[in-house]
Amino acid sequence: MEASARLQLDLAWANVHLHRDAATEAALDRVKVLLAQAGADAPEAADLAVEADVVRSVLLIFSDRDEGVAALLTECLSRPDTLRPYIVSVAANIASALENRRFEYDKARRTQAWAMTYHLKTVGSFSLMFGYTLTGLAANEQLDLAAAEDSFRRALRVAEYSAGRRSHATRLAGAQLGVLLYEQNRLPEAGRLLDESHELGAEGGGVDFMVAEYAVGARLHAVRGDRAAARARLDEGASVADTLHVPRLRARVENERVRLGFPATTTPVTFAARRRPVDGMGAVTAQAEEDTAIRLLLAEQRPDAIDRACEWAREWVAMLDGQRRPRALLDAKRLELVCLCAARRVDEAKALFTEIAATCAARGMVRYLADGGAGVVDIARVVRDDQRGGTWPPAWQVVPAGFLDELVDLGV
Repeated sequence: MEASARLQLDLAWANVHLHRDAATEAALDRVKVLLAQAGADAPEAADLAVEADVVRSVLLIFSDRDEGVAALLTECLSRPDTLRPYIVSVAANIASALENRRFEYDKARRTQAWAMTYHLKTVGSFSLMFGYTLTGLAANEQLDLAAAEDSFRRALRVAEYSAGRRSHATRLAGAQLGVLLYEQNRLPEAGRLLDESHELGAEGGGVDFMVAEYAVGARLHAVRGDRAAARARLDEGASVADTLHVPRLRARVENERVRLGFPATTTPVTFAARRRPVDGMGAVTAQAEEDTAIRLLLAEQRPDAIDRACEWAREWVAMLDGQRRPRALLDAKRLELVCLCAARRVDEAKALFTEIAATCAARGMVRYLADGGAGVVDIARVVRDDQRGGTWPPAWQVVPAGFLDELVDLGV
């Protein structure tokens, strides 16, 4: 019985990393039956049951579902030294992923520091690579980009050393580094990493990897001037999102579609019908959906629609202020800036621009700001003129002249 359960668990591991959810569920169901037949006192039965719970936690996280994940990890993380290091390593990674999704970024980084002992005892590169990537994702959300890049590069080195330059692990590891470099306008390396990550398709990673592959990959194509390739990448991402039933990916792909000026393919949420999510990924999805809806309001070019867009965008800024989600707040402020530009509220736009630009300049996020939307580069040009003309108000935050020059040049 135990040998059969071991085989079914191996099948579950293989299928879960390929997003074959039905096959994973079937294998885990068979494990449950076999372990019940063997009895709780059978040798290794308890450990196999813990391992099955860890596989199921991977299945849920990869499917962008959080409910029940913490409970599935409890026993494994309560007796780590009684189990195979690989099982503990994966469980720690899922715990970090869950903490990131709950916006507990410091905790996610601490979990990875604790897990390093188990990562290093594991054969192969995947667990350690994912651990570094999860640390980087937490740092990135905190706008600690130096630490994020360091973690992403560690993930990439581990994968390349262990599995080779063209390996599955290396392509996954490079995806998040590619996004970070893209936002800093370091396009040659970003382009190579994102192009290579696309060769994975939908296999081998969670939604964060898919967002890099499809949404940011599409924007990279657009920056290169290949809008047909950008649109094809977005269509592919939407298809994957629908097939795998992951609303967060669908929302992010649709948002990128609208930001790039392609026709929307879903009905936008309305201000009156906006929802208040109950969990982290629901909040991330809602922000992307409402960002899309706000931009579509701006596209109507009616004063009342623009006023509603400004009100809606400001609501997100107010809601996120104080939540310890620096990147999400920066995204909301960037959208508010676009709305103020559309409303021709120039003084307000300039003041907000300098606040956002100071944050971005300190982190080299010039492409991130340029990609904000219509009016951002234009207001940057106006602010640069103020700086050059010596009319920079004392209340404005300081923005380096070189950053403003680079930003304006991106709009040429």
